[in-house]
Amino acid sequence: SSTSKSILELVLTYNFVVTEKSDVLVHLGGGLADVLYESPVEGALCMLFDSNRRWLATYDAFPEQWVKLDKGDYHVLVQVRHE
Repeated sequence: SSTSKSILELVLTYNFVVTEKSDVLVHLGGGLADVLYESPVEGALCMLFDSNRRWLATYDAFPEQWVKLDKGDYHVLVQVRHE
C-alpha cells in the first residue's frame, strides 16, 4: 500500500513604499519562526521585488540579510508550506 501526503501552500503578497533610502530586513514576524519545528508548517520563504518585478533578495524564516532600498515601491511575496 502506498501512502500519499498532500502539501498545502499559502502565498501572500505585501506591498510597501520606501519614502527615503533605507536598510530593510524582511521577516515573517508574528511568531511563525518560533514554532516552525513544533507545527505542521514545513517552511516559509519571502522574496523581495522592486516595482519592476526585479528580484532583490530571498529570506527564509530566519532572515539575516539587510538590503539597501532606494525610495520607491516594493513587493514581498511570502510562501508558507503546510502538511
